Amino acid sequence: MDVDPAVQIRTEPVAFTLHEDGLTTSHETTGATVADALGEAGVALDKADVVVPSGETPLSPGMHVYVRYARRIAVRSGGRETEIRTQAATVGEALVGAGVDVQPTDTVTPSRMTRVSNGLVVALTTVREAKESQDTAIAHDTVYRYDGNLSNGTHVITQAGADGYVRKDYMVTQINGLEVSREALGETTVPPTSEIVSIGTAAAATPSPQPTVTTPDGSQCSRTVTVWSTYYTAASAGGSRTATGTGVYKGIVAVDPRYIPLGTRMYIPGYGYGLAADTGGGVKGWWLDVAYGADDAKDWYSHYVDICILP
Repeated sequence: MDVDPAVQIRTEPVAFTLHEDGLTTSHETTGATVADALGEAGVALDKADVVVPSGETPLSPGMHVYVRYARRIAVRSGGRETEIRTQAATVGEALVGAGVDVQPTDTVTPSRMTRVSNGLVVALTTVREAKESQDTAIAHDTVYRYDGNLSNGTHVITQAGADGYVRKDYMVTQINGLEVSREALGETTVPPTSEIVSIGTAAAATPSPQPTVTTPDGSQCSRTVTVWSTYYTAASAGGSRTATGTGVYKGIVAVDPRYIPLGTRMYIPGYGYGLAADTGGGVKGWWLDVAYGADDAKDWYSHYVDICILP
């Protein structure tokens, strides 16, 4: 059988000295390594124990082997007990080395600076403060608005709704993971946004019959329209000149140029032929203000009238 030349096979025992936490004993072994020798000497090791030189080191005659056993301590916190095996010198170092989260607000008994001894019991009381928020939703409402620009019965969401909320902030204190106090810090309200739904009310457009206007000389109308008509004089207008520079006399008509351009010729039943040559602050839209001279018979009254726009 082939033997790995790196492995030493002893046939005669060799002596070595074992130092265990200050206790010194002499032993003989046929083991090739420190670990073999310790096993023959009945030394059981935990992963937290320290061996110098290491267990893989080949054993030589007269070697001194040092074993420093980890100390066992119990940590009690919140009704639970955890065992820690450590080489740390103090309680604080042992807790940190074991990955225990210890904060400055926590209470450790005995204190963090206490020297670690085997079988020591450590009482840990954790004290934690944390800010916590609780949100209460405020549902948004829906507002309906009627819109004459939308077709009858049409529903259009013109503003999306969004819920609001009331947020309450607290400072929460826990001891060993259990809440012991809750202090209100403040409250913030974010109001909801209403959903707005527009409902159309406009009826479908239907063609209206074209008014018929007959001129005295039989002239053809380029179009006929229905307007609201009033009358005015130079005295009532506060001036004897029109917007185009003419005088104020019968046959001059004040218009809204956005609807009837200045210079437009027309026939107005009950009044006669007219020329769009003036404007007025109150003449808006489909509105005519027919003029009279100072000596004219003012036989006009305010009413709707169908007029003929001449080519």
